[in-house]
Amino acid sequence: MGLDEELVKILKDRDGAIVVTLSAAVPLVQMPVNESPYGEIGQENSQIVLNGMVRGAKTAIANDIKVGLGTDAGSPLVTHYNFWRELPLFVKYCKVKPSFALYSATLGNAKIARIDNETGSIEEGKSADLVVLESNPLTNNFKSLSNPIMVFIKGHQIKNPKIKKNKSIEKTLTKLMGF
Repeated sequence: MGLDEELVKILKDRDGAIVVTLSAAVPLVQMPVNESPYGEIGQENSQIVLNGMVRGAKTAIANDIKVGLGTDAGSPLVTHYNFWRELPLFVKYCKVKPSFALYSATLGNAKIARIDNETGSIEEGKSADLVVLESNPLTNNFKSLSNPIMVFIKGHQIKNPKIKKNKSIEKTLTKLMGF
Protein backbone atom coordinates (compact mmCIF):
# COMPACT_ATOMS: atom_id res chain seq x y z
CA MET A 1 0.00 0.00 0.00
CA GLY A 2 1.10 3.56 -0.55
CA LEU A 3 1.97 5.67 -3.54
CA ASP A 4 4.04 4.05 -6.25
CA GLU A 5 5.76 5.95 -9.08
CA GLU A 6 2.72 5.66 -11.34
CA LEU A 7 0.35 7.11 -8.74
CA VAL A 8 2.81 9.90 -7.93
CA LYS A 9 2.93 10.81 -11.64
CA ILE A 10 -0.87 10.76 -11.95
CA LEU A 11 -1.30 12.95 -8.87
CA LYS A 12 1.32 15.43 -10.07
CA ASP A 13 -0.07 15.54 -13.62
CA ARG A 14 -3.62 16.16 -12.36
CA ASP A 15 -2.72 18.50 -9.49
CA GLY A 16 -4.08 15.83 -7.19
CA ALA A 17 -3.87 15.43 -3.47
CA ILE A 18 -4.22 12.93 -0.67
CA VAL A 19 -6.03 13.40 2.62
CA VAL A 20 -4.56 11.66 5.63
CA THR A 21 -6.94 10.25 8.28
CA LEU A 22 -4.67 8.77 10.92
CA SER A 23 -7.19 9.19 13.73
CA ALA A 24 -9.29 6.40 12.21
CA ALA A 25 -6.49 3.82 12.55
CA VAL A 26 -4.23 4.86 15.44
CA PRO A 27 -6.66 4.15 18.32
CA LEU A 28 -7.47 0.71 16.92
CA VAL A 29 -3.76 -0.09 16.58
CA GLN A 30 -2.98 1.04 20.11
CA MET A 31 -5.99 -0.55 21.81
CA PRO A 32 -5.10 -3.72 23.72
CA VAL A 33 -6.42 -6.69 21.75
CA ASN A 34 -8.42 -7.97 24.74
CA GLU A 35 -10.30 -4.62 24.90
CA SER A 36 -10.93 -4.28 21.18
CA PRO A 37 -14.27 -5.32 19.70
CA TYR A 38 -12.32 -6.12 16.50
CA GLY A 39 -9.76 -8.51 17.98
CA GLU A 40 -6.35 -9.33 16.68
CA ILE A 41 -7.34 -9.34 13.01
CA GLY A 42 -8.90 -5.88 13.36
CA GLN A 43 -5.75 -4.59 15.01
CA GLU A 44 -3.54 -6.09 12.27
CA ASN A 45 -5.77 -4.60 9.56
CA SER A 46 -5.65 -1.20 11.26
CA GLN A 47 -1.84 -1.41 11.39
CA ILE A 48 -1.72 -2.15 7.66
CA VAL A 49 -3.98 0.84 6.95
CA LEU A 50 -1.93 3.10 9.24
CA ASN A 51 1.37 2.05 7.65
CA GLY A 52 -0.04 2.67 4.19
CA MET A 53 -1.33 6.12 5.12
CA VAL A 54 1.99 7.12 6.65
CA ARG A 55 3.99 5.86 3.64
CA GLY A 56 1.57 7.58 1.27
CA ALA A 57 1.75 10.88 3.13
CA LYS A 58 5.55 10.83 3.29
CA THR A 59 5.77 9.98 -0.41
CA ALA A 60 3.31 12.75 -1.30
CA ILE A 61 5.21 15.31 0.78
CA ALA A 62 8.54 14.25 -0.76
CA ASN A 63 7.04 14.70 -4.24
CA ASP A 64 5.34 18.08 -3.61
CA ILE A 65 1.85 16.58 -3.80
CA LYS A 66 -0.77 18.36 -1.71
CA VAL A 67 -1.56 16.66 1.60
CA GLY A 68 -4.66 17.49 3.60
CA LEU A 69 -5.98 16.22 6.90
CA GLY A 70 -9.32 14.58 7.62
CA THR A 71 -10.75 12.23 10.22
CA ASP A 72 -13.09 9.63 8.70
CA ALA A 73 -15.60 10.81 11.32
CA GLY A 74 -18.05 8.03 11.98
CA SER A 75 -15.34 5.38 12.15
CA PRO A 76 -14.95 3.69 15.53
CA LEU A 77 -13.66 6.16 18.14
CA VAL A 78 -13.66 9.03 15.61
CA THR A 79 -15.98 11.92 16.43
CA HIS A 80 -16.90 15.01 14.44
CA TYR A 81 -15.46 17.30 17.12
CA ASN A 82 -12.03 15.66 17.45
CA PHE A 83 -10.41 16.86 14.25
CA TRP A 84 -7.71 18.51 16.38
CA ARG A 85 -6.31 15.05 17.24
CA GLU A 86 -5.32 14.54 13.61
CA LEU A 87 -2.66 17.25 13.85
CA PRO A 88 -0.42 15.75 16.58
CA LEU A 89 -0.83 12.33 14.95
CA PHE A 90 0.36 13.78 11.63
CA VAL A 91 3.38 15.32 13.38
CA LYS A 92 4.20 12.11 15.23
CA TYR A 93 3.71 9.52 12.50
CA CYS A 94 4.63 11.49 9.38
CA LYS A 95 7.47 13.43 11.02
CA VAL A 96 6.26 16.86 9.91
CA LYS A 97 6.58 20.16 11.75
CA PRO A 98 3.58 21.37 13.75
CA SER A 99 3.30 24.40 11.46
CA PHE A 100 2.98 22.11 8.43
CA ALA A 101 0.27 20.10 10.20
CA LEU A 102 -1.68 23.27 10.94
CA TYR A 103 -1.21 24.49 7.36
CA SER A 104 -2.37 21.12 6.00
CA ALA A 105 -5.52 21.27 8.16
CA THR A 106 -6.42 24.81 7.10
CA LEU A 107 -5.15 26.39 3.90
CA GLY A 108 -3.90 23.04 2.61
CA ASN A 109 -7.39 21.55 2.88
CA ALA A 110 -8.91 24.67 1.32
CA LYS A 111 -6.51 24.39 -1.64
CA ILE A 112 -7.39 20.73 -2.12
CA ALA A 113 -11.10 21.63 -2.14
CA ARG A 114 -10.28 24.58 -4.43
CA ILE A 115 -11.92 27.07 -2.07
CA ASP A 116 -8.70 28.75 -0.91
CA ASN A 117 -9.89 32.01 -2.48
CA GLU A 118 -12.76 31.96 0.07
CA THR A 119 -11.34 30.36 3.23
CA GLY A 120 -8.37 28.57 4.80
CA SER A 121 -6.36 31.61 5.83
CA ILE A 122 -6.95 35.00 7.38
CA GLU A 123 -6.90 37.48 4.53
CA GLU A 124 -8.95 40.45 3.44
CA GLY A 125 -11.95 39.38 1.40
CA LYS A 126 -12.05 35.83 2.77
CA SER A 127 -14.83 34.25 4.79
CA ALA A 128 -13.47 35.10 8.27
CA ASP A 129 -13.85 31.59 9.67
CA LEU A 130 -11.57 31.27 12.68
CA VAL A 131 -11.28 30.14 16.27
CA VAL A 132 -9.98 32.01 19.31
CA LEU A 133 -8.01 29.81 21.70
CA GLU A 134 -6.50 30.15 25.17
CA SER A 135 -3.04 29.30 23.88
CA ASN A 136 -1.11 29.03 20.66
CA PRO A 137 -1.43 25.42 19.42
CA LEU A 138 2.00 25.65 17.80
CA THR A 139 3.81 26.55 21.02
CA ASN A 140 1.67 24.88 23.66
CA ASN A 141 0.07 21.88 22.01
CA PHE A 142 -2.73 21.12 19.62
CA LYS A 143 -5.13 20.23 22.43
CA SER A 144 -5.95 23.94 22.77
CA LEU A 145 -7.93 23.47 19.54
CA SER A 146 -10.35 21.19 21.40
CA ASN A 147 -11.79 24.01 23.52
CA PRO A 148 -12.23 27.20 21.52
CA ILE A 149 -13.19 30.33 23.45
CA MET A 150 -14.86 31.91 20.44
CA VAL A 151 -15.66 30.83 16.93
CA PHE A 152 -16.24 33.10 13.96
CA ILE A 153 -18.14 31.69 11.01
CA LYS A 154 -18.32 33.98 7.98
CA GLY A 155 -17.56 36.85 10.34
CA HIS A 156 -20.36 36.05 12.81
CA GLN A 157 -19.16 35.51 16.36
CA ILE A 158 -20.18 32.54 18.48
CA LYS A 159 -19.23 33.30 22.09
CA ASN A 160 -18.46 30.39 24.40
CA PRO A 161 -19.17 27.64 21.89
CA LYS A 162 -20.39 24.44 23.49
CA ILE A 163 -19.22 21.11 22.14
CA LYS A 164 -21.13 18.09 23.40
CA LYS A 165 -18.45 15.44 23.90
CA ASN A 166 -18.74 11.73 24.51
CA LYS A 167 -16.90 11.31 27.82
CA SER A 168 -16.28 7.60 27.28
CA ILE A 169 -14.68 8.16 23.87
CA GLU A 170 -12.64 11.09 25.22
CA LYS A 171 -11.32 8.98 28.08
CA THR A 172 -10.47 6.08 25.76
CA LEU A 173 -8.68 8.28 23.21
CA THR A 174 -6.70 10.10 25.89
CA LYS A 175 -5.65 6.75 27.38
CA LEU A 176 -4.67 5.27 24.01
CA MET A 177 -2.95 8.29 22.48
CA GLY A 178 -1.75 10.22 25.52
CA PHE A 179 -3.59 13.40 24.51
